[in-house]
Amino acid sequence: MLLRDGSTSLSPKCGFIFSDRDAPPFSLLAARPLDGGIDLRERPHINKRRITTFGAPLPDQRDYGACCLMAALIMLNYEHGIQNYTSEWAIQKYLEVQKIDRFPGIGENPGGDGMQGTSLQDVLDYLVRLGLIAGYVRARTLEEVISGLGYHGVPMFGMMWTTGMMQPNQKTGLSHPIGKNVGGHATGGTWLDKDRELILGPQSWPGWNPRRNGYWAMTWQDVDWQMRRGRAECYFARKVLPS
Repeated sequence: MLLRDGSTSLSPKCGFIFSDRDAPPFSLLAARPLDGGIDLRERPHINKRRITTFGAPLPDQRDYGACCLMAALIMLNYEHGIQNYTSEWAIQKYLEVQKIDRFPGIGENPGGDGMQGTSLQDVLDYLVRLGLIAGYVRARTLEEVISGLGYHGVPMFGMMWTTGMMQPNQKTGLSHPIGKNVGGHATGGTWLDKDRELILGPQSWPGWNPRRNGYWAMTWQDVDWQMRRGRAECYFARKVLPS
């Protein structure tokens, strides 16, 4: 499958396009904590499982390469400041982003060329324009990811998914970045398990990974590898809370 930047993906559900521009140049650990407490650099790692409204379904990107908007949906729907946006909302916003992002054409919109994907930065810039977030910052290290998920909010990940991630371990349900590259995929992280050193989050592929109830799960070590070697992108947004 050809993505809108000319790169290829082996799965129609892997529509994340890696960014070629930098993010706001400040550290997540230097950002002011949402609770107004002490500096994130002084806080210990904690277990944190962020929640959404009771009974809310997992996101479903259907046949669209809309994973970047599904990552944004997860960020918006889970605390801090729980919203209740649907998968249909995210798909429609994905189509809107494709009209205005940095890539040529209108993608999967009616009359478009059907080419899939967009970037997380284009999605985040669009959310700023909509007034849903006040801004965003890129986490560049595992330490920033762990501290941010524990104290700041829900991270949005964009990673190169591999065959070892597409087919989680049948016994553990863990995805490991091994095997052949499949394509870029975006998702959100809502659960930090300090004791087992895992990061987990809802997946936008229904019926996937029943061992983890539809969640993706990776070790801190594998997330660190993705951040350092796999070109992974991770962003935290500051939500504009409803009045």
